[in-house]
This record gives sequence, C-alpha cells and structure tokens, in this order.
Amino acid sequence: LKWVEAQRKLNSEISKVCEGIVDKAIKMKSLLCIDSVTGGQKMGTFGQGDIIKNLQTMCENSSVPFYVVPCRNTSRRCASCGHVAKENRTDTDNFECVDCGYKCNAQQNGADNIAHQGSRMYNAGVPYGNWAKRNVDKLVKEYSQQQSSVDTSETS
Repeated sequence: LKWVEAQRKLNSEISKVCEGIVDKAIKMKSLLCIDSVTGGQKMGTFGQGDIIKNLQTMCENSSVPFYVVPCRNTSRRCASCGHVAKENRTDTDNFECVDCGYKCNAQQNGADNIAHQGSRMYNAGVPYGNWAKRNVDKLVKEYSQQQSSVDTSETS
C-alpha cells in the first residue's frame, strides 16, 4: 500500500510538471520537442516513461504541436559541430567534443540536439507526433521530397 501511495504521489507530481511545460508552450506559441528516452524498466523507475505519455496526451488535448524525437546519439552528438563520439560525453554532467573542443553541460547539449532534430522535422513538414522509433534523417528526406513534389505540382 505504501508503494501504491508513493506511485500515486509521483504520478501527481509528473502531471503538474507536464501541465507547466504544456502551459508554457501554449503561452509562447511554440513547438514542443520531447526526448524519447525512458528508464528502460517496467517497475521502479522515477516516472521517465510517464512523462512522455503525459506530455503527448496533454499536447494533443491542447492542440500544441509536438514531436517525440528519437534520442539516439543526442548525448553523444556535438551541438556545435555535429561530431558524434562516445568520448564526447565524459560523464553525466560534462560534454566536451573531441573534434572541435566545444564544452558545455551534457544535459544542455542533449537538449540542444533534441531541439535541432525537432526543428529539422518541422522545416521538412513532418507531421506532429511520436517519431521515437524512426530515423530523423530518413523522415526529413521523405517529407522534404513529398513537400517538393507538392510545390512542383502546384506551380505547374
């Protein structure tokens, strides 16, 4: 019973945090890019998987445009030069690119990469939604081609 009560409290806190994020997106009239990383466990996590589900549902219910962006290499890719290497992420707090020397907080670097991928998807005309299991490069190529064929046919 104690565990059930703790989970209920955790879910309540997650909902509050998610509401604040979606409210800010509404006020700023912005696109919300959500990192697709989860805890990888069915039980005993700190709610990482619930955050994505809550944000997605709240965005859909509030008509907030959103992308759940694949998290592959977001912590290893340099937000400055794009170089991907395991060695770029020295620990959970620090990021230093072995190629260009760019240094920053590792969490900020990951967030910048998520925002960059979301921006690429938006500019390519990828429909809003959960794209966690897709490759961003392939999505951008696919939807850019669709957009250019629509643009070409409209001008004909």
